[in-house]
Amino acid sequence: MILVGKIKKNIDAKKYSTFLTPIFTHACYHGILVGLTLTYFQFSLEVILLGLIFETFTHFLIDTAKGFINRLNTDFTNPTKQPYWFIFGLDQFAHQLIKIAIVYWIVYKQIFVNFNIFS
Repeated sequence: MILVGKIKKNIDAKKYSTFLTPIFTHACYHGILVGLTLTYFQFSLEVILLGLIFETFTHFLIDTAKGFINRLNTDFTNPTKQPYWFIFGLDQFAHQLIKIAIVYWIVYKQIFVNFNIFS
């Protein structure tokens, strides 16, 4: 029961931005996964750290913004209402744009600037 309560607390924090530590922790998980992915493909330490930091920071900002938007109207938190799905889609679109930006930066920096994708 303690774990269920903690999970609900984290979901509510992400949903409403009631406090920022669980949202930041969640963003760190995403940053770590990006870092591990870049490590798997043997990118330089600079690329790995910048990707990890960029993903963590932007994920935190997107989720915090969504939480603040959710406070504006209860329709944003009700999955039976159209505004919920609009905000959900906007949130997911923003997250995917960040992934595209990371890939673009890696391709541009590592291939077109340095001509060296692996270090």
